[in-house]
Amino acid sequence: MDKIKVYKINECDWIASKDTLKNTCKWYNEEMEEADYDEVEECNLEKNGMWFNKSVTKDDIKRLGDDDEIFSIEFVNGMSKKVTSIGNLMRNDDDGEIYKFTSFKEVLSNYGKFEEPFIIATTEW
Repeated sequence: MDKIKVYKINECDWIASKDTLKNTCKWYNEEMEEADYDEVEECNLEKNGMWFNKSVTKDDIKRLGDDDEIFSIEFVNGMSKKVTSIGNLMRNDDDGEIYKFTSFKEVLSNYGKFEEPFIIATTEW
């Protein structure tokens, strides 16, 4: 897994890739749309993540109970602010499915082997 990287290509798409940033952008440009190479961010696989329903456990469901979400709270200048952190939970309004904010490292372990880059997360679906 140490060769795999996740790139935030734009405000919508995150790409998992074993290739260089340049080649990953080239793939994205051919498959999707033009990516601005200078604005792409490499994600930390352990600290950055995505909403994922396959990592939800029975304990998570019990912890969420009847609530719609469990988020972390951060205090900045005496004010509380809701932040998304690994382990947070959210119930989808449309279908009631429960999602857990899961590290990219854990999500990638669910995908198995791959060769071509792929969109691991998007806000467009």
